[in-house]
Amino acid sequence: MDDLHKKFLEALNLAAAQKPAEAEKAFTAIFDSDPQGDLADDALCNIGILALAQNAIAQAESIFDRLIRDYPQATIAEYPGCSEHGRTAAKALLGLVNCALARGNATQAKEHAARLREYEDSWVDVGSQKKRYGQLASELLAAWETANKEYQEQMK
Repeated sequence: MDDLHKKFLEALNLAAAQKPAEAEKAFTAIFDSDPQGDLADDALCNIGILALAQNAIAQAESIFDRLIRDYPQATIAEYPGCSEHGRTAAKALLGLVNCALARGNATQAKEHAARLREYEDSWVDVGSQKKRYGQLASELLAAWETANKEYQEQMK
């Protein structure tokens, strides 16, 4: 494993340890060191995920849009313990679904989710089951709609 891959795993560990500022700095350094390399799309996607987790929705949307535009065929980095497989753009589209729902825009979220039909080759291992990103988006939308309906009923 080369130094850049080691740095990528270290950045993932920082994110998992709830150190978003340090993780973002590490992912940014990876991206900046080789914006056309095999980890550039993964670093960029993780920067978007960190922005989303910090409720920086506009920043996350911009990053996910850029990833889809600039790295449409890039694949998710495989490493020991990795549960995600396929194209990074699918992961970014799921991020856009999350962003749209964070804004309360279910229509836009459904549009992003529909685009995931193009990514049947991309999935996440969840337990002993493979879940395609489109399925994850559908589950997310259903949960959001249920929660939104319950909220609306409580407000009556």
